[in-house]
Amino acid sequence: MQTDLLSLFCSLVRVPSPSGRELQVSRKIYTYLKGHGIKAHYDGAGKHTGGNCGNLVAEIDGKGPAIMFIAHIDTVEDGKTPINPIVRNGTVYSDGKTVLGADNKAAVAALMSALLEIKELDKRPRVIAAFTVSEESGVMGASFLRPRAKPGHVFVIDGSSRVGTFISSALGDTSFQLKFIGKSVHTAYAERGINAMKAAGIMIARQRLGKYGDERYVNIGGIISDGKDNVVPGSVSLIGEARALSKPKMDGLMREIEKNAKEACRMTGCSYRLYINKRNSVPPYSARLDKKTIRMARSASRSAGLKFGLVQVKGTMETNVLQARYKSVIGISRGGKMPHSKEESVSEKDMLSLRNLVISIAKSAVE
Repeated sequence: MQTDLLSLFCSLVRVPSPSGRELQVSRKIYTYLKGHGIKAHYDGAGKHTGGNCGNLVAEIDGKGPAIMFIAHIDTVEDGKTPINPIVRNGTVYSDGKTVLGADNKAAVAALMSALLEIKELDKRPRVIAAFTVSEESGVMGASFLRPRAKPGHVFVIDGSSRVGTFISSALGDTSFQLKFIGKSVHTAYAERGINAMKAAGIMIARQRLGKYGDERYVNIGGIISDGKDNVVPGSVSLIGEARALSKPKMDGLMREIEKNAKEACRMTGCSYRLYINKRNSVPPYSARLDKKTIRMARSASRSAGLKFGLVQVKGTMETNVLQARYKSVIGISRGGKMPHSKEESVSEKDMLSLRNLVISIAKSAVE
């Protein structure tokens, strides 16, 4: 089984699946599941994300309330350079030219393999497995996930902490565009203009960027200008994001950004407009952990021979967009190292442990 799992993972990462172009790898998952007698169907999420397919949703009949596992199938690679997985001493790496795609195909492979054994259990809950799209782009196909049966518990597999840790909180992300509006004139008549670039520069100088002490972050990653080298720019936009673990902290960051924008305008004579990109923004996630969720997680970890733990992550996850719809949503760490980099890796041991943990969760749901 270990060799099969490793081969399955390597076959998945060889198929390019950047956000919005997941159809090819989803067909591979669909064919695999169908070949083992597991039914699956596509939902309509692709119409909302602008991608070439929706989420792939597999279901296994059982007794009692449904539980749902989620693993996103898109990766951060652009799909132009093929991923070449290399196995050394039980650990998979890329050849150094691309990311590996263990984020999140290690989770996908482990979940696919686990479903085969869950299907054969004499005593099992109803299980929904959603292989979701566009997570890495921030659009998140999980937002449009509508399974036929509403699950009582949702487990989102993602994150590179050790296998056996469950994720109870994650940063929210507000994506914004801050536009400064001045007056454009030829450089020869600069005194008649209002320089929007100067306002943007003051804003960048005043705004605290990077990590705050209490897990808050602000980043400005792009500048858009309508000006030329011989024209005073009349419009300049800053593209950025703010991240925080709670809504009050997020609101505080946005007030700080506006305060600095107003001061930059006061100093230059510009005006500003702040636009929130709702499509790419998600609220902070904080799990509402009921006793049964914790009991299932602890019991499953113990059965799988893993040490149970709870962690918070500094990124955003599908948990963030699912918490408003489902009462019990918790993340499961998939393991691996250095996601989103060319040094990314994942061990066969991690994937096998994750597979066994998923099976144990399904068993614990009917204990």
